[in-house]
Amino acid sequence: MPLTDSTALIIRRFQSDDLAAVLRIEQLSFDADAWPEIDFRNLAEDDAVLFLIGKRGIELVAYVIAWLVDGEGYIANLAVHPGVRGQKIGRSMVERIIADLISRGADDLALHVNENNHAAIRLYESLGFRTVEETPDYYEDGSAGLLMWRPV
Repeated sequence: MPLTDSTALIIRRFQSDDLAAVLRIEQLSFDADAWPEIDFRNLAEDDAVLFLIGKRGIELVAYVIAWLVDGEGYIANLAVHPGVRGQKIGRSMVERIIADLISRGADDLALHVNENNHAAIRLYESLGFRTVEETPDYYEDGSAGLLMWRPV
């Protein structure tokens, strides 16, 4: 099935057999900033972590990872396969994780994004996030990380 297929997006909890596809999307999306496999394994085993994947048909095309600490939901990682970007999959994943964080009691939400990831910044701003802090050299390539925040 081609990645550009218009099959409906199904969002569900991560399962261990999703790991290879998640790692592939992570590497394609973040290259030098990609998380190591052990981080994904550890997060998948943590009941406090929300780890969701998005599938179209049999193809895993996206994932999002978040957690809740002291009333703040933190979206730690979001990636969409490059072959399906621009199809609102990222928006669907973020909207779902926000709803899940709110249902778990989040009072506000935060995330970090690379200052050069303009598409992601636009997405987050459209969902009510605002930049509240910039951290220089946050990413491996020296790019700043923008801390974005929004109330629920």
